[in-house]
Amino acid sequence: MHSIWNASTERTEAMAPDHSKDPQAVSWDRLTEEFGFTGAEKEQIARGAQRMITASRVHRLAEVRKRQHTTQVEVARAMGVTQARVSRIE
Repeated sequence: MHSIWNASTERTEAMAPDHSKDPQAVSWDRLTEEFGFTGAEKEQIARGAQRMITASRVHRLAEVRKRQHTTQVEVARAMGVTQARVSRIE
């Protein structure tokens, strides 16, 4: 299961554009400095970003599992968790 996940992750990362070479690209640190976010706003942004990352990972887990015709039990075994936990994650 781990090799399937890694291959999927590598394909996804390979498809992502590399904005670091764009001369007009601005770093996130510079943007936050320009916007002048307060500490509370930065925390809110970080929490929102974490929720988005979690949702994306959940979707990818379910997508890869189904595409590979793998059961939740098999995924749970590979992750070292219960099937019920995989079900809750998905």
